[in-house]
Amino acid sequence: MEIPEANEYINDPEYMECVSDILSHPVFQSMDQHIQHGTTTCKCHCIQVSYLACKRFGGNWRSAARAGLLHDLFLYDWHTHARETGDHFHGFTHPRRAMENAKQYFELTEEEKEEEGVAGIEATAFR
Repeated sequence: MEIPEANEYINDPEYMECVSDILSHPVFQSMDQHIQHGTTTCKCHCIQVSYLACKRFGGNWRSAARAGLLHDLFLYDWHTHARETGDHFHGFTHPRRAMENAKQYFELTEEEKEEEGVAGIEATAFR
């Protein structure tokens, strides 16, 4: 499957219907402040993951789309996090932080709260 065009998701009414509450939330919008990979912000990265997940995977694509948006909701600049906090294990700890933040700011289904939900496979080994 090809990577969708940058704003293709906006023109997908089914996708927008199930994620609009997250996309419009100020906490999610704040993810635009932090770079995730290269020049891609955390917000853009999560939108890409979300839209690909809902188009590529079977099963409950609505939960996959929502979990994709929230999977990196750690809300800090991971490039400076270790220097500022002394926590050098972002790669291992960010899934749990994302899940905690997602539960705090959004209403999640039971499926989204499970290991394969927001925190994904990354958190499975650290529970």
